[in-house]
Amino acid sequence: MNFLTKHIVLLVTIVTMAIATVPKNSFQVLCYHNVVDTITDPQIMNITTDQLIAHFKWLRQNNYNVIDIDDILQAQQGHKDLPENAVLLTFDDGYSSFYTRIYPLLKLYNYPAVYGLVGKWQETPYDKSFMYGNVTKSRNILLSWEHIKEMMDSGLVEIASHSYNGHFGTLSNPQGNTRPFYTTLMYDKTTQKYEDEAHYIQRVEDDIKRSSDTIFKHTGVRPRVMLWPFGAYNGIVQTLAAKYGMPITATLDNGGNSPKDLPALKRVLISNNADFDSFFWSLQNYVPNPQRTLYVDPNELYDSDPKIMEHNLGLLIEQIRKYKASTVAVKAYADTDGDGLADMLYFPNNVLPMRADILGRLLWQIKRRAGVTFVHAWMPLEAFEVNNKKLSLHNSDDVKRIKNIYYALAKHSFFQGILFDNTYENSYRPDTIIDFAKS
Repeated sequence: MNFLTKHIVLLVTIVTMAIATVPKNSFQVLCYHNVVDTITDPQIMNITTDQLIAHFKWLRQNNYNVIDIDDILQAQQGHKDLPENAVLLTFDDGYSSFYTRIYPLLKLYNYPAVYGLVGKWQETPYDKSFMYGNVTKSRNILLSWEHIKEMMDSGLVEIASHSYNGHFGTLSNPQGNTRPFYTTLMYDKTTQKYEDEAHYIQRVEDDIKRSSDTIFKHTGVRPRVMLWPFGAYNGIVQTLAAKYGMPITATLDNGGNSPKDLPALKRVLISNNADFDSFFWSLQNYVPNPQRTLYVDPNELYDSDPKIMEHNLGLLIEQIRKYKASTVAVKAYADTDGDGLADMLYFPNNVLPMRADILGRLLWQIKRRAGVTFVHAWMPLEAFEVNNKKLSLHNSDDVKRIKNIYYALAKHSFFQGILFDNTYENSYRPDTIIDFAKS
């Protein structure tokens, strides 16, 4: 049996090409970063000035209407409808090109835009440098506060938070991987422990508050929009953003929006490797063709030797890329005695033994390196085995245990959905699904 057959099962292929029905008051949100005259670094989210001009020209020629936050709020409150083909423009990171290349185009086309600033970067002295992830950057690539204030006063530019100091990955597991600051329980290599929830909440709250305070200090206006770094968010940080005056937040989830989506707006990421066709189709509400969903079983990838695990993970990601999967579901549990019940888990928890702390890493690495759109955790509904007894949703104590398992899953893993499966019933056994997929 080859590696692909053992580790990946193709579950669903949906071949479809159809234009989705566009509901009333729907709108798209575009996410840009830096704008340059010539692309020199393919790893950076840059586009050229000519590309941006072509985008704006295409929007105008094809009757797209660029809206602002007030338009969306008015629609949410029922005071007016959004125009057809509505688009919200957002730009991240605070590059000086916003003033020199983008702002003149906004004025020419009379297009409003939202611009997200990273507070700590902006407060770096002009003759110093700052850390962009692991790379040192000169402060002069960023906007000045004077130019920010000028653009705000024009009425075309709304300044948003892009965190104070949350635009980096923090250590997230024993293997040394990093994940987004706002959604990750920090792992301490010295103590070999994760931070507790109270510390996590205080950490992200301090950053959100400081971001708002910094923008207010320099502009006199508090932001009402949060553009999440890396598009990563959860219910905790959404609540905290609203607490500090930012009930509108934007992600990098895919899809269109309606005014009810203000707590987590979906955005189309525009990058330097996206050709004009990609830009066009992203605005047409087309369902991509085809959709491929893969199922990954870490029980077959697992090895007590970290080097072998790393090797297996690399092979897995290459196979996922080869299949061009849009969605990957990763099994989050192990059935070590083959009785159809989950008796070990692949993430820290206080209910079942942990076979290995690898689920969060698998999900994040697949999402970031394999080019998939969605990653899901594959979990039982109730088929967990604790002290040789199957848990039941009809037992109140068992329900608490199951909730604790899922709470731990949410704390320690990045995923965009859960694929439920009751492995205790033969009709839902994973091997039954695998046999069906192979047939």
